[in-house]
Amino acid sequence: MDNNQTSSAIKEQDFLNNNLGLIEKIWHFHQLDAERLAQFTAELQHFSVRLPLVGSFSAGKSSLINFLVKDRLLAANVNPETCLPAEIRYAANERITLNVPGKSPAVLHRSDLREGNFSTMPENSWLDIAAPFPSLSDMEGITLVDMPGWSSGNDRHSQAIDNYLWRSSAYCLVVSVDEGGLKESLRRIIEELALNKKPMMLVITKADKKPADEVANVSAHIQQEVEAITGTPLLSVSIARRADADNFVAALQKLAPLNAQLFHQRVGMAGQSLLSDLLHHLDKLRNSNNFTLDEIKDQREKVIQEQQALNQELVQTEQQLHGEMNNVERYIEQEFENRLKNQLESLTSEVLNGGDIKGSVGTALRMAYTSGVENRLKPLIKRKLTHFEKLSAESLSGVNINHSFALNNDNSSLVNSILTQFLPILLNVLAKTPWLAPVAVILKTLISSIFNKIEQDMAREQQHERARHYVLHDLIPDCMAKVRPHISNTLLKTTDDIMQSIREEIDSKVAAYQFSLRQLEQQLAAEEAADNDNRARIQREYDAISTLQRELKEYADA
Repeated sequence: MDNNQTSSAIKEQDFLNNNLGLIEKIWHFHQLDAERLAQFTAELQHFSVRLPLVGSFSAGKSSLINFLVKDRLLAANVNPETCLPAEIRYAANERITLNVPGKSPAVLHRSDLREGNFSTMPENSWLDIAAPFPSLSDMEGITLVDMPGWSSGNDRHSQAIDNYLWRSSAYCLVVSVDEGGLKESLRRIIEELALNKKPMMLVITKADKKPADEVANVSAHIQQEVEAITGTPLLSVSIARRADADNFVAALQKLAPLNAQLFHQRVGMAGQSLLSDLLHHLDKLRNSNNFTLDEIKDQREKVIQEQQALNQELVQTEQQLHGEMNNVERYIEQEFENRLKNQLESLTSEVLNGGDIKGSVGTALRMAYTSGVENRLKPLIKRKLTHFEKLSAESLSGVNINHSFALNNDNSSLVNSILTQFLPILLNVLAKTPWLAPVAVILKTLISSIFNKIEQDMAREQQHERARHYVLHDLIPDCMAKVRPHISNTLLKTTDDIMQSIREEIDSKVAAYQFSLRQLEQQLAAEEAADNDNRARIQREYDAISTLQRELKEYADA
């Protein structure tokens, strides 16, 4: 991945790239954990900020990107079920690949993109499109992501969103003027992004053929809708026209501070930890004249005792965490039930029309789980774990949700009784009056039509009430019963992942400290002949790393 753009756009990344050689030289000289440094280097050099473009099918996301890069790059009219996320970024040389988990990237051509049929691709596959697009060369290191059109019940869309939450500084909502407002499927995504505290920007598309005042009114209305859901202002609102991309480009450039913040969270904090451990190691060696071999052994014993104390504290933390799981689980269940009840009318409509309720129920569950993690679980662990990524709810996707509601075709017996019994009597009376006889036929048709309309309205009302009762008293309780074990198992797995991360942090710190003591012990035991030169070198290394650490902290404080 070409990251020349990001290194110049994010000062902290630029700083670390410029000093990586010095860090590597000192790190390897002292034979510290090579795998840890390699992992950090890969994160640093391959870092790229994603900006997913999300919206309804045919909202104009692909056309917006085509317009931005001034090329017919992506297929604009494809079935949402056959699409994959497409990552578009700047690179000196063009390269298009299809990335499938567990396989090597497959090289594609532009004609493959225009056909746009990837229905047989496994989940979590994506397209990587790198080319020397002039319009992206100054985009502050942003990788645009053309997401599949968002629609209710499409699991691939949920998985694609999940894959980008932790790699994105913000999301771009794309809504066409023709839509006039937010569709329910996009509303749910906005609410889920808000729960994950993701900033959002808004782009109004297909504005070329509409009057300016109509476009402005629609834009203001959609902005109000979004901000009413999120409770926070949008980062920007722009209107995309073929003749003028300046608004959208300017909106993208406003993301630079968020991109720097994301880099600090994902890479900068790891760099600080790396320098801190390296500095601690050098400090031990620098002050080695204050230790004897026996004292070093005492220090190693103390480290073992401290590790045992930390592990004991870890056990207590785990017990406390598991002790709170019932409260967190009940919170998620209550959130889930409340969200389903808030969707009572839409769920009623879906069961009446034979729709697939899996998308609506699944989204409610995901959002309830996210709310529980953000509001109940994370506060319990924030002091125990320096940094953690999105806590996954992938196992929730296996919940099998369906409904058994069937329409009742037995219409109103009252209306049928009127039509079959009383109408013939009335018509017979009319027929016996000569001057009313011609009217009888017309009257029969008119009355039948009126009563048929009444019958249909009554039937619809009865069916709606039956469906509403079914959702409230059968479907929602059934959903609650089905999701409980999944919520419990997912929370258990999440807790185990948290504890494993905490253990790894403790083990890493202790291992680094013990390694420094062992190296110091070896150094003293060998009674190095060039002791003064060695101490001078260590002091220089210490001063250099200390300066880097101090300067790196300035980015965190900025």
